[in-house]
Amino acid sequence: MTRYYRVLSSIIVFTMMGIGSFVLSKSFAEDEQNRKGQPIKSREQQESKASNNDLAKFMRGKLDASSQILDGLCTEDFRKIISGASKLQELSAAESWRVSTDVMYRQHSAELRGAVKDLLNAASKKNLDGAALAWTRTTLSCIECHKWVRATLISKG
Repeated sequence: MTRYYRVLSSIIVFTMMGIGSFVLSKSFAEDEQNRKGQPIKSREQQESKASNNDLAKFMRGKLDASSQILDGLCTEDFRKIISGASKLQELSAAESWRVSTDVMYRQHSAELRGAVKDLLNAASKKNLDGAALAWTRTTLSCIECHKWVRATLISKG
């Protein structure tokens, strides 16, 4: 593997680790709070926690698909890239994906879907450079969207 791919792979791995840490930290914090014997929450709070757990599971699915894509890129296994990208494409079409109807959120979501489509096209043509570039675009769109969600949606909640 050339130095370029090693550096690119390192960047992608660290990016995905950061996204994974963000997603899981909220779930672990809630679990720790429950173990410390906090007062019983209202029904609305419990429903909100159930919704957050569903979202955490959904996000875990995105991370699993992302790991499969990265594994495929690092090993030049185009079947893994296509499989992971197909899962990510399927997840991005799910109702759970739509956490907002805001114009900016829809733009971020469209950018991700376009990058995933490019990733599928490049992988189906066995174009590793094109797939790596599309994966980088996909990862960057994830990061930008998560920044927007934290700054906009979470600050409102």
